[in-house]
Amino acid sequence: MIKTALQSIACALVYLCVAKAAASNPVAIDPTPRHALEKRALTDPAGAQQAISEALVDATAKRDFTEAALLQLARANACRILADWACQSDAGLAAIAAAQFANMPILVARGKIVTARADILLQDFTRAESELADAELILKENPFPLLTGEILLAYSSLSQAVAKDDLTIIYADRGLEALRDIPAAVAIQTRLLRNRASALAKKQDYERARVDLSAARTLLGEVADPKLKAELSLELARIAYAQKDVPTQVENANEILRLATQLQNSQLLGLGYETLGLAAQSAGDPADAILQLRKAAAAFRKLNLRRAELRALRSLLLPNFLRLVAALGQIHGLSHFLLAPPVNAMAALAAQVAQANQAVRKRGHA
Repeated sequence: MIKTALQSIACALVYLCVAKAAASNPVAIDPTPRHALEKRALTDPAGAQQAISEALVDATAKRDFTEAALLQLARANACRILADWACQSDAGLAAIAAAQFANMPILVARGKIVTARADILLQDFTRAESELADAELILKENPFPLLTGEILLAYSSLSQAVAKDDLTIIYADRGLEALRDIPAAVAIQTRLLRNRASALAKKQDYERARVDLSAARTLLGEVADPKLKAELSLELARIAYAQKDVPTQVENANEILRLATQLQNSQLLGLGYETLGLAAQSAGDPADAILQLRKAAAAFRKLNLRRAELRALRSLLLPNFLRLVAALGQIHGLSHFLLAPPVNAMAALAAQVAQANQAVRKRGHA
């Protein structure tokens, strides 16, 4: 087992060296058919959406199905950056339809991949698997290595979503190997490294996880992708939380909040506040923890991200409830505990947790 771990670390360090070499060279041209507005969506999703809507009117009037498919893929990217996954799924399906009319199988495959990625986040795993299987069949007849890498990335993310850490790592390894000699695959490689690092951290293999995240940051370099940079900061913060490294938690939380504000992304905003709240808990500052975790829950609620909201509320409730029990037990004794005024606030918070929990269960049966 020790030998396997050392070999894995060595492989990760090799990838870090490759990443540094790649970062020192100009970014290769991506052969994937994309609209210019898809790139704009990475840094200005709201502005890109407006421009896409206007361009779609023109493309529809001209019955230019190829242009329409490319625009819908750009819209899906803007929706993804804004954490509007229903919109992303809708745009992906529209891209598939337009690409089929245009007889552009590569664009059909792209549409299926972005739809699958949205379905994973919407927790419709069955449909996500179906879309990815369709995309694989298309690429068997129309080979396109970059899209094969994207499919492996999606399978890695799907495995991560259902808490299969070993499978997450396997798909990430396969994706990184498939894309090793493709300079234009920087964004996909970075996400694969992020997924692998996240799975390794959950297995408490923090050393390898940090090596992967360092490689991912080096590989991404100056590429303009604020959301991806925020996601790397989030993984570093999670490792720091597990190791009670409060300064690193706070540093990465502030970076997430900066990028979330830049993108006007409520999901990232919630994750930034949640990270600050957990850092405050680690630092023994319950007042700040309550403030930050309440802001996180509110940001998640705004997007109807019930599971994330529930996670934040649980983080808020349990430590403070236990602290309250201990304090009131010492001051009042157990017989007075149920009548103590602070319990009312905790009861209200518990009711909020129960409400979020019920919403998650209903969504799971929908």
